Amino acid sequence: TYAARSSLKACLAASLLFLGAHFLPAAADDFDDCALEACNRGINSGRYRGRDLGRLYYNRGVEHFASRNAERALDDYTQSIRLDPNYPSAYYNRGIVYRQMHRFDEAIADSIRVRLQESHEFYNNRGVAYERKGDNDRALADYNSAIRLKRDYAIAYYNRANIFSDQGKNDLALKDYNEALRLNPQYSNAYF
Repeated sequence: TYAARSSLKACLAASLLFLGAHFLPAAADDFDDCALEACNRGINSGRYRGRDLGRLYYNRGVEHFASRNAERALDDYTQSIRLDPNYPSAYYNRGIVYRQMHRFDEAIADSIRVRLQESHEFYNNRGVAYERKGDNDRALADYNSAIRLKRDYAIAYYNRANIFSDQGKNDLALKDYNEALRLNPQYSNAYF
């Protein structure tokens, strides 16, 4: 059922945060949210074109991502972008998949294609890609931008604290870890 799928997606998102993930995938639009089989039927029906077909591919990508099938999620997000090159959520999610696959240059390129549009989530995710690529200066700049745009974004404080910790700037790291915990007292990684 829809409620069960929504609950499963929420549990997946919570478990990804618990395991140290630095992101959450963008949610599917309520209008065309579909389970895997329903998305497959819609895609194969021939009834949808253009943007509507792109949304079906996107939503199927979300389902593949939730079931940890990165290759299929990547293919579906790419199809969605091909059909609707101005769909920021598809770039955002594809960038997350690229990051998981250690394809950091492509993850960064997708965040740039989205044009960032002053979104704290896009800055944070691009920062993670820069960090994993070893470019901590750019990562810090992006985490700072994410925090500037959303002062209560615990994930960006946590990510920035990790860089400060790696740089031996323990006072700054503790300050950011404490801020992440103030904003989200359940943030187990920040306690760790």
